[in-house]
Amino acid sequence: MRVRSGDIAVTDLLDVGHYAAQAGRSFPNAAAAYAHFVAEGQARGLDPSPYFDAAWYRWQNATGARCVLAHFLEHAVRRPLDPAPFVDTVGLLRRTPEARDAVGLYLMLLAGAVPDMPP
Repeated sequence: MRVRSGDIAVTDLLDVGHYAAQAGRSFPNAAAAYAHFVAEGQARGLDPSPYFDAAWYRWQNATGARCVLAHFLEHAVRRPLDPAPFVDTVGLLRRTPEARDAVGLYLMLLAGAVPDMPP
């Protein structure tokens, strides 16, 4: 299951440690964690990172999508979609223009590179 947008793979959007803690198990790599998320994690209400609320995102943006994370990767490069209710993408992009789009901003959040955003 390879979902990509440019140089970014959907597995890049997953915080494996955060996800594994919610799932109550370990994963050998991001691809295995993503496969679990698609197969059962998102249906169980697990979130792929502390900055992505899967249930909220589906309700807001991706009601018919098979995978909310893949939907975000595909659409957030063109639209400033919020991955969680507490992430103001438009406001954060104004403060961090180097992110260029919502996906870039999300990757910066995962890396801890956005000031004033708690993990």
